[in-house]
Amino acid sequence: MEQSDETANCNDGRQKLHAQQAHLKDMRERLLLYKKRHEAVLRDEEKREKEEAEQNRRVEEERQRLEEERQGSQLPEKRQLTHSAGRHE
Repeated sequence: MEQSDETANCNDGRQKLHAQQAHLKDMRERLLLYKKRHEAVLRDEEKREKEEAEQNRRVEEERQRLEEERQGSQLPEKRQLTHSAGRHE
């Protein structure tokens, strides 16, 4: 009877061990899946930030170009006014 109790305990322990190993394997797979998802999210965020920075750079370049155009178009007027003012004196 002692041997059958030991065998039963051994089989019970084996079943628990297999259940724990299966649980750990499942948890490891889930963790790897979450890790892959997280890495994908980080890559998407980095890509979006780069695109946003590039867009901001383009907008700033365009703003500067327009400002230079505006200032450039005002310069001849100022020169004309200066020359006109000189002619009147």
